[in-house]
Amino acid sequence: MTIKKLLLTVFLNVAALYLFSQNAVYDVNLSGNAYVTSYPDGAAITQNGLQKWVNEKSVIETFVYFYKPGAVTLSIKGKSDNESVIEVGFGEKTSKISIPAGNFKIPMGTFQLQNVGYASIKLQGK
Repeated sequence: MTIKKLLLTVFLNVAALYLFSQNAVYDVNLSGNAYVTSYPDGAAITQNGLQKWVNEKSVIETFVYFYKPGAVTLSIKGKSDNESVIEVGFGEKTSKISIPAGNFKIPMGTFQLQNVGYASIKLQGK
């Protein structure tokens, strides 16, 4: 399915599982943390999030700094004007997820971080 003028306000929800089973949950706003890295005319990052995503070839990368290695659970939440299918990638793993019209929160999975530092989460239309 192609992206049809998708208004997508997205926050990446990052839950890091640390020692002693303590959970830390962070919402990562796309504004200031994400960039349209391919086909920049097909999407825009604004203070309101990802908007005017009209080209399925546009790649949106969100950069998150992780302070320690360990298990990280990612989900994507936001609001969309239309239903769509996107591909999400983190590390070596990618998967397709269906985005419903309206508000949503969709789990992306749990991943093992081996290193401290920035990691990129990629979104692309399919």
